Amino acid sequence: MNKMPYLSALAMGCLLILFSSCTFMFEQPYESVDEIRELHASAETAEAAGRYKQAAKAYGRLAKMYTEKANIALLLSKQARCQLLAGKIHVAKESYENLLTGYPLYISYEQTVENLRQLADCFENGQGTFLGIRDEQTAAAIYELIVRETPSIHVSLRHRMKLAELLLKIDKPEEAANVYQDILKKDPGQNEIRLDFALLLEEFSRRGDGDGRKLRAAVREANTFLARAAAEHPRRAEAEKLLHNAQETQAERLLVQARFYLLRRHRRPDAARRYLLDIVKDFPKTHAAEEARSILLTEFNLK
Repeated sequence: MNKMPYLSALAMGCLLILFSSCTFMFEQPYESVDEIRELHASAETAEAAGRYKQAAKAYGRLAKMYTEKANIALLLSKQARCQLLAGKIHVAKESYENLLTGYPLYISYEQTVENLRQLADCFENGQGTFLGIRDEQTAAAIYELIVRETPSIHVSLRHRMKLAELLLKIDKPEEAANVYQDILKKDPGQNEIRLDFALLLEEFSRRGDGDGRKLRAAVREANTFLARAAAEHPRRAEAEKLLHNAQETQAERLLVQARFYLLRRHRRPDAARRYLLDIVKDFPKTHAAEEARSILLTEFNLK
């Protein structure tokens, strides 16, 4: 009888048992069960007594004693929460960043987002910061972290609006406009945000708008707002003022062109007249239209 297949199978079985034993040993923490149980009790007792700094250190030590990511994530979440409650907000911010990027499959997003919101409030209001100085820059960074690293189902309109608000406070209007635009892509029915977006676009156009694209976009959004807003909406006046200012700006740009073609060295009367007539036709209630009518009368004898 050939014993080789039998011996081979027996050897393979022994190897499998050996590998299984090694894997089991690897998954076990090096510390004794009693030591781990004692540290767990110490962490939970400290947390219950409000000694959050002590509890955070204990949870951090425990996290290093485990190999499974689910256990580590749970302990690191408790550590981060205790750091937040202890007022160690900079350390807590780093802990939550580590959780979101390193353990995305093992954390409670609902609880994590709520804790991050509380953390951002601390920075915004100067609670736990150096000398109590408000740190809206870091608060905005935390909301950016929420929006970027959290599944959209856990990111509410309130979070995105708060991010836009903070970006405006730290003088980042372009980034705030991007947030508004992102909101409108996801929910076009947010009419109030549409008006805020329009007002930002108008502001950008005043800083520099070579071909008038930003102002045209502002006008488009403001017109959409007015078309959807109720007649008694308290912000209709803002939209109407934007449209009036936009007309003044657009008419003034045409008037500049008309004046240019009336200069002796660039004189092109036909081109100037076309610009002037366009102003009177398209923007009849503007200051530029009044001047255009005067020029048409004196230069071209047109009423």
